[in-house]
Amino acid sequence: MKVKVNGKKNDNRIVIKRYRDMRVAFNLSFVTKQKKYNFSSPKCTKEIKANLLDKMTNLSLQDKVSVLARGKHGGVESMKTPAKLKLRVHDIFKATRQEDCDNAYWVFRFASEKCRVVGMFNDNIFYVLGIDYDFSLYDHGS
Repeated sequence: MKVKVNGKKNDNRIVIKRYRDMRVAFNLSFVTKQKKYNFSSPKCTKEIKANLLDKMTNLSLQDKVSVLARGKHGGVESMKTPAKLKLRVHDIFKATRQEDCDNAYWVFRFASEKCRVVGMFNDNIFYVLGIDYDFSLYDHGS
């Protein structure tokens, strides 16, 4: 079998890709238009925005595997009941990105765990879809 490696032909050589550090990246392009769950909410103060930026900066310094391994108190958690989600997903996201994402919704906590961000992953890209300022976006199981 001939395999091309870096543009050169090599006989009987199989190339195995090395593990790549895939740091988490955030995309804010498709945050919901629902005022209660976006940056236009009256509950979205400068302090909340600063806390969110701090959290996203912290998570983006790590690869996706590490973020997933940290769990709900330091990383992200999979949402168990997306059927009870009150979020209206952005139309353009639905049409152009959602089918490429994991089937799960993911959540991370910030602002001393008072707020939650809901989104979806496509590889290492976390699409922020909505922000839960008052625990009303989905059933928190309390």
